[in-house]
Amino acid sequence: LSIGTFCKQRNIVPDVIKIDVQGNELAVLEGMKETLKTHRPKVMVMLYDELLKVKNQTKEQGIALLQNAGYDVKLFAEDHAYLALPIS
Repeated sequence: LSIGTFCKQRNIVPDVIKIDVQGNELAVLEGMKETLKTHRPKVMVMLYDELLKVKNQTKEQGIALLQNAGYDVKLFAEDHAYLALPIS
């Protein structure tokens, strides 16, 4: 069940979404593209290089996905915690 589907089924408009799913962050981000476009929530996402590598993915892919959706992405803690804010 994607975040987009979850929110739509429950009529939820998210303000903030935190994603920490141990290497599955890109799948979650892919499943919430419509939510990012429509509702423009702030996003906190943990992008762990070592966990993403197992799936032949990189944190740069997650950052690019958010940037392509119109977000400014900044590292805010350690080496894997990112804050994405919608660009006005």
